[in-house]
Amino acid sequence: MGKRVSIAIGTIVAAGLLLFIVMDLWLSTLVRTAIVATVSRITKTPVLLEDIRIGPLRGLVQLDGLEIGNPPGFVATRAARLGTARVRLDVGTALSDTVVIDEILVDSLDVTYEGIPTSNLSVIQGNVAAAVPAGSSKPAEARTATPGSKKFLVKKFSLLHCRVVTNISGRRIPLNFPDIHLTDIGKETGGATPDEIVSAVFTALSRSATGAVTDQSAKAGADVNKASESLKKFFK
Repeated sequence: MGKRVSIAIGTIVAAGLLLFIVMDLWLSTLVRTAIVATVSRITKTPVLLEDIRIGPLRGLVQLDGLEIGNPPGFVATRAARLGTARVRLDVGTALSDTVVIDEILVDSLDVTYEGIPTSNLSVIQGNVAAAVPAGSSKPAEARTATPGSKKFLVKKFSLLHCRVVTNISGRRIPLNFPDIHLTDIGKETGGATPDEIVSAVFTALSRSATGAVTDQSAKAGADVNKASESLKKFFK
């Protein structure tokens, strides 16, 4: 009898583990598909995601190797590639209408800035703006909600160790630009949709990367002017 009980318990445990693995794989596939589809739809570019790991009981999601491709007409194969993104959810809000994300931490991001005067980032930013119009920033009660749709509140977003590489006239110049920190995305509107979150993050990223390139261009121009003045004085 004891042996039968042990076998039964072992069978139940094994079945539970198998169910947990299947659920984890199913959930990972579901989330991967949703992320790739959402980012691709609003940026209008190809999007790849190498790996995703989910710890549902702890509310942890980790993304590795998310790539945003370039729009048509640009040379580089991609506009941006992140190393690792870690998402920490408030598990207690998972079933509510507004899911609270305590933190999104992106560690390592490489951005390729290409094109003068119209850059690849400006084209993607235009696509994002068209997909997420300004009216979406209205308070939740003033928007038409889709039944069953989830909203999110992102308490903290951090993007660390960023690098932008300019690809202009065949010259590739690496530049570092400041870390990006955002807080309370969706707080003022009673929650944000996934589209609105991607829009807020990409807008901050595009602004920071463009600023880094502009500052470098201005510095290069100043150096050229300084050298030119030195040559004029020399020949005088």
